[in-house]
Amino acid sequence: MDRPAVLYKYLNRKGADVFLEKPQLQHPEFYKLDDICDSLPAFSALSEELSLQNSIERALRDSVTTLPFEKQVIFYKQLGIVSPAYLEQLMRELVSKGQGYMAYICSLVARPDSIAMWSRYAEDHRGIVFGIPSNLNRVISDKGRFVQQVEYPPTNERPHTPFSNPKLDDIAHVFWTKGREWEYQQEWRIISGNAETDVLQSGDIAEIIFGWRFAGDKKHVMKSAIFEGTRFFDATPCPTHYRMSICEIEMPS
Repeated sequence: MDRPAVLYKYLNRKGADVFLEKPQLQHPEFYKLDDICDSLPAFSALSEELSLQNSIERALRDSVTTLPFEKQVIFYKQLGIVSPAYLEQLMRELVSKGQGYMAYICSLVARPDSIAMWSRYAEDHRGIVFGIPSNLNRVISDKGRFVQQVEYPPTNERPHTPFSNPKLDDIAHVFWTKGREWEYQQEWRIISGNAETDVLQSGDIAEIIFGWRFAGDKKHVMKSAIFEGTRFFDATPCPTHYRMSICEIEMPS
């Protein structure tokens, strides 16, 4: 799928009030994602031979200078034959405490009309959805971030890696791989090396879509200078399909 021109974020009513007052784009810590159970690799069970091979590779790549090479190999070899189930539990405990990964994620989606997401993330249609251009370089590429489409593997298996010698390509996939149950979201992620919050400027917000039950002052929002150039829509129930109808609103006089 080609990157959509606009990527969207669903907000509940409280989040909508904050955003409409001072639009921001946040990059929370990886472990704070609501789908954190998806966000670990599966650790591979290794034979004695593979464990030895991986331990040598790991010791050569990440040498601990205070230990003799032979002892490093022994340590990583023993680590390689630890039960994957135990390693899984250990990593989940570390991640739940905010340890283990140093990545920051801004989750966005390709579609603003999902009934499921309006219900789950926008407080039963009381919030809003805002959209930003997917090529908003000022807050993406200019700050060393990149946009990645989330993958939903057909086998529903998590990326695999040996715990004793994790490969960068295997670990990196964790940041944009989720179970197929989430496929309806059509998620894209801005992946960042820091938790900096970006204050959005006039021209940065492509669209604002008000929920069916949104009870705020739409006219006041639409007249705000920060939203100059922003298009406004209402999300209303569609009479023929299981989705929301997204209908543009005329600017108030």
